[in-house]
Amino acid sequence: MRKRLGKRILSTVLAAVLAVSSISIPAKASELDSYQDEVIATSTDAEELGEVSEEEISEAAEAPEAEAVVEDEEVVYDENGEVYYRRYFIDEVEVIDFGDNEVPIEGEEESVDMAEEADYARDYSVYHNDYSYNKMTSTQKKVADQIFAYGNKLLTTTTNVTTTSLGYYVSSVITVPTSWSSTDMSQMLKATLYQRPEFYFLQIGIVYQSGKMYIKVYDAFVNGSTRMSYTNTIFNRVEGWVNEIKNANFESQWKTELACHDKVVRSVTYKDGTYSQSIFSSVYQGYTVCAGYAKLYAMLANACGIPTVSVSGSVPGGNHAWNESQLYGNWLVVDCTWDDPDSGSSVKYNYFNKTQAQVNSAGGTRTILSCMKSWIPSTPYTYNSTAFYPKGIYVARCTYEGASMGASVDYNQYSLSQMEYQWQATCDGGNTWKLVQDWTRGNNWVDVKPYARGNCIVVCRIRPVGYSSMVQQLNAGFEYNYYIKDICQLPYTGKGGGFLLGFSSFDNPNNSYQYEILILDLSLYAQGKDAWVFNSGRNKINGTTLWTVWQPQYGYYLTMYRLYDGYGNLLQELCYGFQNI
Repeated sequence: MRKRLGKRILSTVLAAVLAVSSISIPAKASELDSYQDEVIATSTDAEELGEVSEEEISEAAEAPEAEAVVEDEEVVYDENGEVYYRRYFIDEVEVIDFGDNEVPIEGEEESVDMAEEADYARDYSVYHNDYSYNKMTSTQKKVADQIFAYGNKLLTTTTNVTTTSLGYYVSSVITVPTSWSSTDMSQMLKATLYQRPEFYFLQIGIVYQSGKMYIKVYDAFVNGSTRMSYTNTIFNRVEGWVNEIKNANFESQWKTELACHDKVVRSVTYKDGTYSQSIFSSVYQGYTVCAGYAKLYAMLANACGIPTVSVSGSVPGGNHAWNESQLYGNWLVVDCTWDDPDSGSSVKYNYFNKTQAQVNSAGGTRTILSCMKSWIPSTPYTYNSTAFYPKGIYVARCTYEGASMGASVDYNQYSLSQMEYQWQATCDGGNTWKLVQDWTRGNNWVDVKPYARGNCIVVCRIRPVGYSSMVQQLNAGFEYNYYIKDICQLPYTGKGGGFLLGFSSFDNPNNSYQYEILILDLSLYAQGKDAWVFNSGRNKINGTTLWTVWQPQYGYYLTMYRLYDGYGNLLQELCYGFQNI
């Protein structure tokens, strides 16, 4: 066992600052938008999480737990007595200054076995988004690269973690500008780890000297083999959730994002613990605070193709964490923590896909961590939340009578009745446009009767009611080359009986069309025999309808109606069955 100095001794040689604060009560948000019914209907089911006690983790790693410092939890209730949201947050940032005389020394006072590195094929990059990293300054990137390199080393190998001469488990040295203060270092670490939630074993705490920073590692994960076991368990579970969402094959990004939101809210309980700043709490233990909610949501959303960043900042009265996700080119706020009710209550959506202005109005102005401000997308602050996303036109029916089609739209926070549609069509390459339906509220389906044969194009223009400038449009093409208008098959009551067969075309230019009726005997066909038992031959006629009478034997038959142009080219054929039994 390693020798460890007690907290009482450490307090005489170290200056430690533990920042802990709580979140104030924001004003009640507006009622849920009109899409709530759809949201609830598409929510994913909860999944039970295995839980491990902090004592078990401590024993497994043979290292004591860090003591969590908390303030009283405060809960805001709605008019029905249900939890509206919680205002409670523990910000576990610990800053320890070693000064000039006390330097962390790796592997001198206590020897550390460096386990052989292992090659693991898991792709952890899917769980984060590089938007924030790409916004960093060159100096910040140099520091972030060192943090990422060390985090990836512990994530993908069984390397054991070194200790300092005072007993802290820390990373290898991270070189920082000598001009950086301890606040600069701690903020940089916090902001960086929010963008790499997969580094669950790193604390948001530093040991530093001028120009050097060491990241604290949770005691439970210093042993490489133990850590790898936890890594496999955690990411197997996360991959399971991701696959569950992907396999649902949602028809829109919005519903995929919704499933990620619901999976977090339904799978995690709001409760503080030692690892609440890490996804270890939300994934492995099943309980966490806002940091754990935000980091887990970012992992699921990014892995499901929804670009997402985690944000650390404050609301009136305390610190908080949330997310911003990119949907259809726009960044919006997602706050799973404040959407999480008590166990058994319905998931709330008051903070799902909102603009920064909306969440500021509902819960007080949010301020982003100073060093992170330039990393976070700016579009949410100006984005108009009335946006919607047209997906395509669905052609349900296309016959000689025309086509029936509907517009498929991701309404976001709208309902069908809040949208209006205008339909136009052209069948001559855009030279002539016909208005099929002028602006009509709530009617996203239309019947199109083409005015000419050929390749037709339909345009559907869409806008929210009352927003004439917010027009988006969909285009769809379909081929309208129908020539046969009607067919007739009915018993013949004239001399000899049998069946009266006939078919007509829409037109017959210069009486040049050729009309043909053939009959196939299915019984003969099943025996492999020559089954064509009737052929009217190709007939040119005056008019548009060919009639014939046929007297069949008992059996089952198919009738083939064929129409040719004057050169013998097949224009169209239709096949119908009938029986004579």
